[in-house]
Amino acid sequence: MNTLLYFSCGPGTWLLEMSTTYPQSQFYGIDIAHAFPKEIKPGNLEFIQSDITNGIKFDDDYFDFVRMSLLATFLQEDKWVRVLRELIRVLKPGGYIEIIEHELQYNIGPCFSTLVTPLLNFIRSTGANIQIVQKIDSLLTTSSSSNHHISPSSQNGVSTLHSTNTLTNTSSHQINQNLSNALSKLTNTHSDTRTVLIGSAHGGQTGKVFEELLKSYFENTVVDLLPWYMEISKEKYLELWKSCHKEFKNRASSTKLHKFWGMKIGQ
Repeated sequence: MNTLLYFSCGPGTWLLEMSTTYPQSQFYGIDIAHAFPKEIKPGNLEFIQSDITNGIKFDDDYFDFVRMSLLATFLQEDKWVRVLRELIRVLKPGGYIEIIEHELQYNIGPCFSTLVTPLLNFIRSTGANIQIVQKIDSLLTTSSSSNHHISPSSQNGVSTLHSTNTLTNTSSHQINQNLSNALSKLTNTHSDTRTVLIGSAHGGQTGKVFEELLKSYFENTVVDLLPWYMEISKEKYLELWKSCHKEFKNRASSTKLHKFWGMKIGQ
């Protein structure tokens, strides 16, 4: 039986569809926000609310496939290192990891811009790198070429993750090296970039799924932080987000979606 893990699964739309289509496989979804269904789901699907930067309690080499998506908005670069190490740790040799990220630059209307502009300012203030997509692409290319092996640190099937305070305590060069070391356990890496129209009216099924991911992000992940940063009430914020849905139907809004995937090197 194949086992699959989806980190940052949001409302679990993809997992609900896949677990129904492939009942002989076991699926797990992890997200720090509780946006997924608790009870109405297939028996081969389990959702876990957890912060993966603190480690996940799965054995080494447990999953056949690992997927992660849309983390660029809230992960500092040093935490990217920890997350990638942890996901690659639980991936079986010969298994695949898939990373999906969107560019934080949109072709959008005035309503969505009202939320995106302060969001980007807030993300920059946290030390997150909104250009992480380009860095991952470059490092994957480099690590695939060098193809050397770095062993992860783990104890009893759970990796030991040590927190760092801020990016100011870790040099950019060291972070790049740590990212490169984490990705060096992958081979046969590929990347793909395409424009995604937001919402089903213009983007079909892909656009619908992406809009659902945005919905989970704006209604769950940043629903407390962004109104505070914008100095508006949560009610006003949710009204703005509701207007964005109407804008997606009436205006072709888009972003670029990047997908990276690679196979874990055998022991």
